[in-house]
Amino acid sequence: FYVINNDKVNDKITLLAHYNLNVGNNPKGTETGIQDSSVKGFVTGEMTYGNISFSNDNYWKNDVGTGKKYPGKYCYGFYSIEGANCAYVYDLNSNLKTYVDTYRTYLIGKGAPNTIEARLLKVEEAYELGCGKGASNCNNAIDFIRETSFWLGSVYDVDYVWMISSNGSFAKNFYSDSVGYGLRPVIVI
Repeated sequence: FYVINNDKVNDKITLLAHYNLNVGNNPKGTETGIQDSSVKGFVTGEMTYGNISFSNDNYWKNDVGTGKKYPGKYCYGFYSIEGANCAYVYDLNSNLKTYVDTYRTYLIGKGAPNTIEARLLKVEEAYELGCGKGASNCNNAIDFIRETSFWLGSVYDVDYVWMISSNGSFAKNFYSDSVGYGLRPVIVI
């Protein structure tokens, strides 16, 4: 894991998985549901393992906005991220939720406290790590953010979800795409 935030005021540490989980349409061998050093989604010159779609439909399309199920707004483009309050739609409707919950249970079984949270990275957190600053990519971000290609939990618009690619792309992808992006969970202790 990589530490992405150390909140001393609230006594919480936020971690990003080193690798994607071995799940999805093309797991490495048998699907294990845990991190695997070979499971990075699309990486140029490497085998692609662990790709999965964010969801089967755009379940958030009528529920984003003030007073709605998903508060916040759509965040179109990198220039609007800072302080934007982007809608975070990762929940039980996502194809990724069961895998993240199972991974949380796995970590608790390995000795993590029962109070840990497991979720996806928010677009604002990616921005804090350097994605989108000065460019529409993550090339100026902390290096480890580009080690895998993975989904974020924030929506770009009605049909697209934010993602980060190993080539440095910090952009949108269609919610049902299952070709290049995997599941890289965030753990909050």
